[in-house]
Amino acid sequence: MTPSRLVSLACNLGARRANGPTLLFLNDDTEVITPNWLERLALHSQLPGVGAVGARLLYPDGRIQHGGVVCRDGGAAHLYAGSHGDNPGYYGELITVTNTVAVTGACLAIQAEHLELVGGFSCELPLNFNDIDLCLKLLHRGLRNVFDSGTSLVHYESVSREAVVHAWEHKIILDRWWSIMNHDPYDNPARAKTAARPMPRPRHSSSCARYAATSSTGDRGRSVRLLSTTELGRRDALGQGHDRPKLPARRDESGPFAAEAPVAQ
Repeated sequence: MTPSRLVSLACNLGARRANGPTLLFLNDDTEVITPNWLERLALHSQLPGVGAVGARLLYPDGRIQHGGVVCRDGGAAHLYAGSHGDNPGYYGELITVTNTVAVTGACLAIQAEHLELVGGFSCELPLNFNDIDLCLKLLHRGLRNVFDSGTSLVHYESVSREAVVHAWEHKIILDRWWSIMNHDPYDNPARAKTAARPMPRPRHSSSCARYAATSSTGDRGRSVRLLSTTELGRRDALGQGHDRPKLPARRDESGPFAAEAPVAQ
């Protein structure tokens, strides 16, 4: 595999190298359009009981690309993908801060201790569904995932590329989370079916990497050191000595993260 297809491993390695309490995973094909985006994401991620925090992502033409994630009928979908950027959503869910079953890993903030708690991104899902799996592990640990509509970025992901999700990827996520993939506790049956479009679509090409960002305590996210996780994935070796907690309600995995040193240094 090329480094761009080892997304989960690269993100875990980036988290290991970071030294701040708050981590941000960010695609390098994004453009920030909210001035206080880091402050908002860090603030929400530090609230008690919060797991992953995601942002509103827009296509370059202003249409919505990500308004949170919903799980339905054994699959996952980006809410309101393709709809007008001014769409307020069902009962204003696109203009407020809401809880959601999962958020996309293209822009995801999380406390380092929570990432370590669930064993990081699953290396059994190197490209697709790794962010969904992470968020569901956080939910399983009693943490809530948050969608912050007040944080907006442009995501230059192709809008015409056909989704490529392998059958083995779909089988893994269903084997682990069949119940919640079919019965999303945050979904509302009154929400229009058109509010969700099937996903995921591959987020990374050979020229697209995800970055891990860390900020030191007290800087409120204004001074951020970015670590290219693609570059880290090329040059770093696995550490030793991390015993990851097991989740009794899902199939255990034995991915590379299980042998790595703890995320929080």
